[in-house]
Amino acid sequence: MYLFYGLYCLFTLVYLSFYNKITSISPFLKSHDISEFTIYIQFWFHAMYMHFGIRFLGFDIHYPRFLKFSKVYIIAFLSLATLVFLLQNFNILPSQSARFCFYKVFVPIHLIVAIVIITKSLRTKEDGRFIFLTGSFLYIFFVLIALFTSGMSGRRSFIIQPMVYFMIGIILECLFISYGLGYKIRKLYINRQFLQTQLNVMLEEEKTLRVKEKQWHLQEKQEQELQTQMADLQQKVLRSQINSHFIFNVLNSIKVFIIDNDNKNAVKYLNKFANFIRLILDGTIKDNVSLEEELNSIELLLSIEKMRFYGRFSYRIEIENPVKLSTHFVPAFILQPFVENALWHGIMNKEDEGILLISVTENQDHVLVEIDDNGVGYNAGLLNRKKSHHSIGLSLVEDRINHHNQNTINTLHFSIFDKMELGTGEGTLVKIYLKKR
Repeated sequence: MYLFYGLYCLFTLVYLSFYNKITSISPFLKSHDISEFTIYIQFWFHAMYMHFGIRFLGFDIHYPRFLKFSKVYIIAFLSLATLVFLLQNFNILPSQSARFCFYKVFVPIHLIVAIVIITKSLRTKEDGRFIFLTGSFLYIFFVLIALFTSGMSGRRSFIIQPMVYFMIGIILECLFISYGLGYKIRKLYINRQFLQTQLNVMLEEEKTLRVKEKQWHLQEKQEQELQTQMADLQQKVLRSQINSHFIFNVLNSIKVFIIDNDNKNAVKYLNKFANFIRLILDGTIKDNVSLEEELNSIELLLSIEKMRFYGRFSYRIEIENPVKLSTHFVPAFILQPFVENALWHGIMNKEDEGILLISVTENQDHVLVEIDDNGVGYNAGLLNRKKSHHSIGLSLVEDRINHHNQNTINTLHFSIFDKMELGTGEGTLVKIYLKKR
């Protein structure tokens, strides 16, 4: 579009220069043919203006077939005009042939094509079409006045010469077309700024989506790792709760009751063992259980061990009155390792009767579970404890508590004290703190 408008302005400048004899021309032209050369140049600047106009009006989008026709039309007329001008200059055609071709053939046909272009342009919604049409109408109007006055110049004289009308038309047309081009540039700039803004928004959204996608993949990976850890912990919990020594000892105890014909205690013992196994299997499915369920399983375990070691120890479970056990949740079987350690590595290693006390109290912030025994003490128990069993028991408890604390606000932590160091007698004291919601 800008190329054709530039060519139109160039040929118009050449036309005006030759018409006013401002510049000299090639010796190829005879001096009397200068006026014919200006006629020939008019073919070019009208053709360039037409080609510029149909692009300005968006015909390449709205009327692509008409654009092809205009190309053929312009090439045909420019070829005809060039041929006529050359033949006339070599005296093959008579003088005034180019003028005749321009005024009698090109101008009428060109006006008809211009009317078609104007009619078609009114049907489009192309930006700046009225600016272009206004400039073109003013140009055509003053050109027609120039043609009319030039035709009558032999019969009467005019105050304003025909060429002045032509220049007025060109100046007005250039003003309107320049404004129209500026309008289009501004419109393109605004659209570009809008698209750039939209693109920036899209890029930011894409960046945000990529960050979220990365976070989602990271979270998914972490969840998979947590699920794997949970599955591993559940297997370890199951193995730790139902260890082979415990099952073997329980079955041996049942066998002794049967050998002694103590069927009542054998059945009772077997029922307790069956209930305990069921609790363990159900508990491994759950991540958390209420403190009430946890203490019920501990009491069942202690009752089984008391039947097996009757007279070796006694136990009590004391719960402070305001504590609502059903509203506080802990990892399943989290207390069992501490209770087993108190029995097997504390109480069972002393000669006189052992006492195990489990108490539950609460304050404003925490629920406190204390496991207190009068065994040989924590430090002495370490010497009698198998290293593998100790590492499995406490390390598993720590892993489960860490996992629990990562996924809930009811955080857990525990402390183990040797009562000899505290100056409160023999045995071990375990304090388990459960943060309240």
